Amino acid sequence: MKDLIEIRWHGRGGQGAKTAALLLADVAFSIGKEVQGFPEYGPERMGAPITAYNRISDNEIRVHSNIYDPDFVAVVDETSFTASGISELGFPNVENIDAIVNCAAWTNVDGAEDSEKYALVEKLNATAPENLAKAMKEVDGWLVQISTDYVFGKEPYNIPC
Repeated sequence: MKDLIEIRWHGRGGQGAKTAALLLADVAFSIGKEVQGFPEYGPERMGAPITAYNRISDNEIRVHSNIYDPDFVAVVDETSFTASGISELGFPNVENIDAIVNCAAWTNVDGAEDSEKYALVEKLNATAPENLAKAMKEVDGWLVQISTDYVFGKEPYNIPC
């Protein structure tokens, strides 16, 4: 396994990308790793684009910069996906990506049937995974698509594990 693991998070203010990066840093630190966890964003407002970063290593981390060629990318914001697939996420070396784990999906089943939102739902649940799959096929990589059709009602419930 590689000594230094670099992770880049893409999201929007209020979605938890910064919090996730900082929590991951805390967990890695708690098991004895050297870590960095930091955000990069413009105006601090709800919905503004944000990028967060993690570096995790067994050794001292001496580099202090953004991550330009990450080992892993976490995409929290579905608007990061466009018709051009992953290229607009800022990967300088797409051929170096081994896998993408896509958890983005429109999960509001009732809202998905709203004709005003249909284009967004189709883009998020169909077009984005298709573009990611095509991009990964070009570089002989893997796309792991995580989604669920499990729908929770309005009553209190127990989630089956």
